[in-house]
Amino acid sequence: MKKLLNLVKTLPAWSLVLIEISLVATIGYADYLTGDYSILIFYAIPVALASWSHGGLGAIIVSVTAGCARYISEYGSYSYRDVRYLNSIIDMLFLLILGLAMSAIIRLINEENNGKRGMIAAEKVDKRVPHQVKVGTPGRW
Repeated sequence: MKKLLNLVKTLPAWSLVLIEISLVATIGYADYLTGDYSILIFYAIPVALASWSHGGLGAIIVSVTAGCARYISEYGSYSYRDVRYLNSIIDMLFLLILGLAMSAIIRLINEENNGKRGMIAAEKVDKRVPHQVKVGTPGRW
């Protein structure tokens, strides 16, 4: 698994975008063939890859692309046009919220691993404690 992650990290950004878009197209084609609504969750895979590799902007682009693929796959499924539009918009918003939330979580994990978040929290605590009594000073309570 680590070898796969290291391989993905060494790929250029354009190839990852190509992989994500091709995954959306493949899932969209399978969605078109089956017509099953439960395939929506599989669109989360390329959205997760985009949020991990490109951040929020990548998640937005892939979510909108997945929403368009979802609309195309549902084009012949419903007799009422309004239902088709509404379902596609709701599906796209679901994927968009999922991608942006994952992007925020990944950003926080990276900040925590780099030590930035811990240092900011320590500076805030240090400003609240009086300068005469420091945290961890022995013998003072």
